[in-house]
Amino acid sequence: MTTSPFATGSASRVRYFCTYFDHNYLPQGLALYYSLRRHCPGMQLFVLCLSEEAREQLRERRLADVTTLSMAEFAEFDPELFAVRPTRSAIEFIFTCTASLCRWVLARHPEVELLTYLDADLYFFSDVEPMFTELGDASIGIIPHRLGPSGFVRRFGRFNVGWISFRRDANGLACVERWRQQCIEWCYDRVEPTRFADQKYLDEWPATFAGVHVYTHPGANLARWNYAERKVRAAGGQVSVDGRPLVFFHFASFKQLSEHVFESAFSTHWIRPDRVARQHILGPYIAELRHVSGPLLPRGPRRLFGSRLNVSSPTRLLRELLVLARSLVCWDFVIVLAPDRQDARYAHMVGPAARPAPAPAPAVRRKVWFAFADAKIHSGQREASRLTYTSLDPAEWDVRLIVMPGFEHNRSGLGRWVRYFTRLIVAWLEFLPVFLQKRPVVHMNIGQTKMSMVRDGVPLRALHWLKSEAEIILMTQGSVFMSWQPDESLVRVFRGLVEPARLITVLGPHQAAQLRRLGIPAEKVIISNNTCGSEGIDEAEIIEKQARTEPISLLHLSTLIDTKGFPEYLEALELLASRPGPRIQAIICGRVLVTEHSQRFRNHRDAEDWIRNRVERINQSSRVSVRWMAEGADGETKWLLYRGAQVFVLPSYYPVEAQPIVNIEAMAHGCAIISTTAGEIEAMFDGRDVATILDEVTAQTVAEAIEVLVADAEKRVRHGLAARRLFERKFSPRAYATTWKRLLTDPESKGA
Repeated sequence: MTTSPFATGSASRVRYFCTYFDHNYLPQGLALYYSLRRHCPGMQLFVLCLSEEAREQLRERRLADVTTLSMAEFAEFDPELFAVRPTRSAIEFIFTCTASLCRWVLARHPEVELLTYLDADLYFFSDVEPMFTELGDASIGIIPHRLGPSGFVRRFGRFNVGWISFRRDANGLACVERWRQQCIEWCYDRVEPTRFADQKYLDEWPATFAGVHVYTHPGANLARWNYAERKVRAAGGQVSVDGRPLVFFHFASFKQLSEHVFESAFSTHWIRPDRVARQHILGPYIAELRHVSGPLLPRGPRRLFGSRLNVSSPTRLLRELLVLARSLVCWDFVIVLAPDRQDARYAHMVGPAARPAPAPAPAVRRKVWFAFADAKIHSGQREASRLTYTSLDPAEWDVRLIVMPGFEHNRSGLGRWVRYFTRLIVAWLEFLPVFLQKRPVVHMNIGQTKMSMVRDGVPLRALHWLKSEAEIILMTQGSVFMSWQPDESLVRVFRGLVEPARLITVLGPHQAAQLRRLGIPAEKVIISNNTCGSEGIDEAEIIEKQARTEPISLLHLSTLIDTKGFPEYLEALELLASRPGPRIQAIICGRVLVTEHSQRFRNHRDAEDWIRNRVERINQSSRVSVRWMAEGADGETKWLLYRGAQVFVLPSYYPVEAQPIVNIEAMAHGCAIISTTAGEIEAMFDGRDVATILDEVTAQTVAEAIEVLVADAEKRVRHGLAARRLFERKFSPRAYATTWKRLLTDPESKGA
C-alpha cells in the first residue's frame, strides 16, 4: 500500500495561495502579492522561487505572510519532477512545476485545508471573498476563459490555469496527484488535440472528478482574450464587469518595452484598449509595478528594441514585424510621460500604507548604458558585463542595456548574415537615447576581431564626433590583442576605436603592459579584476568539505573548447582509473564548442562522440566514475556543483585565455584548484601557494597534480582556504562593486 504524501490538517479561516516566479518576473509577483494582501487580509502566500535571486529579494522585504521555497528544496521533495527537467525547455519545465507546487504545499503544510494556485501575472482590484463564497464546499474550483466557440478555446483549452482551488479532501488530492503525473509525462509548449502545456488537462476535470465547480463570477479572470465580450464600466473609482465588481485581471503577455512605454497585448485579439482599460485597469497596474520596482529592485536594466524584436531567422523577423504592425494599428501601448503624476493619481488605489516603506532613494539616479555582445554560448565577456551592471546599487543607477549581436561562426549560409546585420542595425538604433542624454555614461565590453571592431566602432566614433562629453569606459575581456604587433594595421584601427574612452580596463599586468606597448596611453589603462555571482561558502564549510575522504570529488566546468583542457582532464582520469588509490567521483560540465582556437576536433559532433566514448571507458573502472553534464549548469545548480567539488581542474592552454570566471567561482567555494600559466591565470593567484599551476599541459601532468591533491587532505584544506581568502580580498562581489562605483563616478580615475 502506497503511503500518501499529504499531511492531515485542521480547518482554518486563513486563505492560502501559491505561485511561482523568478527574479525577472519579480515585479509582477510583488504586484500580485500586494494587491492580494489589500483585498484578502490575513492571507498566506507560498512562493516557489525559480531563481535564488528572487528568493533573496523576497527575504530582503521581510514579508511575514510569504513562505518561500527554493529550487533545491523543491528538487529534494520531488525528484521525479526534476528527472524530466532535461527534456523540457525553461518555460515548459515551469509549466510542469504547477501541479507539483500544489502537491508540496498540501504535503508539507497540514494547516492548509483549501489551497488556491495563482498565476504571478494576476492583479486584484476588489475583495476575493466572493470567489470562496461561490466555491462553497466544492473540492476543486476552475475558471473558464469565457470565450464563445473559437479557435482560441479549441487550441488552448476551455479553462485557464490562472486560478485553481483544491480542497484537502479525496477529490481535491486525487486531482492534484493525477495532474502532477500527467504533467511529468507530457508538458510542452505546443498544441495537441487534447493537450497544451499544463492547461488543457483541466478540460477533463468536470467529467473525471466529483465536486468540481466552474466559476461564473464575471469579474474573475478578466483578460485581453475576453475583454471585448464583457461590459466593463468604471464608476466611483470601481471597475465593474457585467454589473459585478472586477475581482482580478489577468495581465498575460503584458510587457514593459522601455522606461515610459508598456504594451498591453490587447492587440493579440485585435482589441484596442478603451478608456476604462487604460485609466482604471492598466494605469493602476503600471503604478504598482513602478512602486515595487523601487530601491530593492532595479527598474532596469532595459533594452529599447531588443526585447521586442526576435530576429533569430528572416521568417521570425517578418512575423515579429507583422505583430508590431498589429500593435500599432490597435495601439495597445501605454505611454507614461509623467510617471510621478501617474503615481500620484493612483496612490489611493495601489495603497502605499499596505506596504513596507521603501528606503529613501536619491533625488536623481544617474543613467548608465552597458553595451556588450550576446554570445550564443555562456561567455566570459557577457558574464563580466552582467556582473558589472548588477553590482550597481539600483537606488543610485538607472541601468540600460544595449545588447550587440555575436556572429554565428558555427553556422553557414546567407541566413546568418541576414540575422547578424538585422540585429546589428537594431543594436545601433538602441544607442539613440544616449545622444539625447546630457553627459551620458557608457560602458562597453569591446571585441577584438575585425567584425567586432566594426560593430563596436560605429557607435564609439559617433559618440566621439557627436557627443564628445560622453563618459566612455571600455572593458577588454579577451586576450586576442596579446599577439598583436605595434606596426600592424589592425592595431592602428584599434587605437582609433578606443580613442574616445576615458578608461580601458584590463584583467592583469600582462594585458596592461601589452596595451601600453601598442601605443595606448598609460593613464587610460587600469587593471580591474573579474568577480563571480556568488559569495561562496565560509571557511568552516571549506574545512569540512576538504577533510572528506573517499570518494574525492573533481569538477571541470567550462565551455568545452579542447584548448580549455577538457581532453587532458578526461585522459588524466583514464590514467588514474588504471592505478590504485582513493576512489574519485568526477564531473565534466559544459557544452561543446569548436572554434578557430580548437586543435583536436573539426566539429562539435566529433568532440561529443569522443567525450562519450572516453566517459564510457572510464566508468568501466572501479576507482573512477565520471559524469558529463552536456547542457552545462547555471544558477543554483552550478553553485551546488562548486559547493560539492573538492578539486577544480582547468588545465587551459586556450590561446586567448584571460582571467577565467570559473576559477574565481572555484575560489569562492574553497576548491583546491589545478590550472595553468595561460593568460592572466597565474597572476590572478598571486603565486603558487594558492593553486597548483601547471607549466605544461599533458594527461600525465594533470593526472599527477590530481593524484597529489587526492592523497593530501591537508594540502586541499590549505589551498582551499588560501583561495577563499584571496577571493574575499580581490574578487568578491563587494570588492568588485566598490571598484566599479569609483570608476563610473570619479572622472579623475586613471590607470596605472
